[in-house]
Amino acid sequence: IPQGTKLQAILTLKPSAPVSNLAVSCLLPAGFEIENPRLDDSVGSTGGYGIVSDVRDDRLLLFFDRLSEETVYGFKVRAVSKGTFVVPPISAVGMYDPAVRFTGRAQPELTIE
Repeated sequence: IPQGTKLQAILTLKPSAPVSNLAVSCLLPAGFEIENPRLDDSVGSTGGYGIVSDVRDDRLLLFFDRLSEETVYGFKVRAVSKGTFVVPPISAVGMYDPAVRFTGRAQPELTIE
């Protein structure tokens, strides 16, 4: 990926059963930053009511009141630093139910040139 490239990231969440009060954490690989949605009118969630997002430079946190069907959420990232980076897995936890947990699979490394 060339340095300075802006990419559209898409998260697709498919619960195996309905779940309430879910926190999803999407950490970015080092070398990437989330574009500030307040500075770009074209960036936005494709989610809906009952979803709260916390956008930080290096991660996206999503909080769902209830997740019962496939939900898609989009955001933009930019490749800012050259190097080869590990992609952290996405994780989810029940905010009030410790039995609700998910950790995604390992992803291939990404190289920014």
